Amino acid sequence: MQKAGSRISRISGQDMDRSGKEKVGIKKEEVGIKKEKVGIKKEKVGIKKEKIGIKKEKIGMQKKGTGSRKYGDWLGVLFLLAAVGMLVISVRLCFADGIWYDELYTMGLTRRSFGELTAFTARDVHPPFYYYYVKAVQGLCRMVSPQVNLTIISKLCSVLPLLGLTAYGVTRVRRQFGMLCAGLFVFCVTAMPNLPQYTVEIRMYTLAMFLVTAAFLHGYEIVCRAGIAGRESGSGKDWICLTLYGIMAAYTHYFACAAIGVLYLCLLVYFLWETVRDRAYVKRYAFWKPWLAAAAVSVLAYLPWMTAVVRQVAQVKESYWILPLTWRVFGSCVKFLMKPPFGSGSFQVAAAVVLFALYTGLFLYVVWKEKKRKNTEVCFLCLAGTGILAGTVLFGVAASFLLRPVFIVRYMVPAAGCFWLSFAVFVSRAAEEKKIFFPVLCLILIIGIGDFRWFRNDETWRRVRMDEVKEALAFIGPEDVIITQFNQVQGVTGYYLDNEIYLWYSQPEELLCEIMGREYDTITSEEDIRKILERGTNVWFIGNRQSDILAGWEQAGIHAKEYQEFMLEVYWVTLYELAESAD
Repeated sequence: MQKAGSRISRISGQDMDRSGKEKVGIKKEEVGIKKEKVGIKKEKVGIKKEKIGIKKEKIGMQKKGTGSRKYGDWLGVLFLLAAVGMLVISVRLCFADGIWYDELYTMGLTRRSFGELTAFTARDVHPPFYYYYVKAVQGLCRMVSPQVNLTIISKLCSVLPLLGLTAYGVTRVRRQFGMLCAGLFVFCVTAMPNLPQYTVEIRMYTLAMFLVTAAFLHGYEIVCRAGIAGRESGSGKDWICLTLYGIMAAYTHYFACAAIGVLYLCLLVYFLWETVRDRAYVKRYAFWKPWLAAAAVSVLAYLPWMTAVVRQVAQVKESYWILPLTWRVFGSCVKFLMKPPFGSGSFQVAAAVVLFALYTGLFLYVVWKEKKRKNTEVCFLCLAGTGILAGTVLFGVAASFLLRPVFIVRYMVPAAGCFWLSFAVFVSRAAEEKKIFFPVLCLILIIGIGDFRWFRNDETWRRVRMDEVKEALAFIGPEDVIITQFNQVQGVTGYYLDNEIYLWYSQPEELLCEIMGREYDTITSEEDIRKILERGTNVWFIGNRQSDILAGWEQAGIHAKEYQEFMLEVYWVTLYELAESAD
């Protein structure tokens, strides 16, 4: 019994030893887990301390520039109010009937069904999204008021994208860079040289500028969130917005498509640079996945239009209206962006030179300053904002030399929003230097207000001239025949009148005739004119007063009686009534 008891006690002791060891092992494992958790907590504490340090640094910077920042905010409000006032004036200027030749395509295409619109656009040289946009707005307005003036509504469609940029300015731009930057940005995209005219033009340029700039702002937000919070950036919405805006821009204008391509390239270069600079960056933020996804979705979304692109490229390669480029095109780009249209010639050149030097100097200064602060996100915005426009120009110049001239300076407008956003950031970042702060703002204000004032006066003058056009065209009866010297004049005249209209010794634009549903024809001899006159039909000629055509007709026995000189939107012409000479 004792032996049995001792055996039982040994067994139970061994079991107790084993269970004790197991418990010790479990405790050690728990201690290890606790240590690991403590390590994670310490790491988080370190990250928090780092963030607190960054916040303290930012607070210190804010305290340092509190005075200039307060004045800067008030000046930003001033610039914003000036821009809003200009947009109100642009809205008022939209209430006019005058259009020019390129706008005929918009007005004609938006009269068609979406299917016909797409088919006709595929035969033209532009993608279709802008026409969808204008047609949709026209449809909504007609639901409210069936008799609404579609010309006015179509012009207002060019102001709406500027209102969208204003909304982005007072929200995202203001939150990221302050009120001064927001006000300057909205002011610049509204008033800087050559931009105001597109607020009332029935073309796609302001819409393209809005889409490219909005995509750029969401791209910048992606960069900021990736740098701050790693893979928990929550920037999915920004990637979606970047993708959608990019696709719409590509379907609006081909140079907007080029600008979006440069933006994607800038994002890729930035992410690769950060990876090289910090090996842990790619672990914290797997940038290549959303970047590839956005690029792939964009390419797939554009595939249905690629057959039209190939056809349009072949058509342009065969013949196009743009003149050959020279290296002076780069100077023309600077003039387009920075040369004001008012004042003497020497003042215009001086203002453009000063503004260009200012842009370049502030660009270098702010990039250098932010690089010292290790603020790579702002460096990205400065470099990419300027680079998008520069890349768009280089794309156009390269295509012009390799394919056929396809670039003119107004094709920079889609990328101009990014360009002037960068400038607004330069100025607001340099605002701490009071010595250059106020002179720079005064120069921007003078150029912007002067440029918009010139634009307003020009548009008001055109409205007065439009009354003269109506007065001249009132001489023409509904059964009369019209002969025009230029196809642009033929097209615009045909928009206002339903008369039989001929083009002298030249072929009308076939596509425009189909779009407008008009059968324009050509007339090539004095004998054809005489036959029309013999029918007892009144014949009118709209052409250039200095033309040799009139002298030739006079020798052939056709007399031209001058009625009135007028400006048909952008074309100076004279109205003549034709008749057979008495002798």
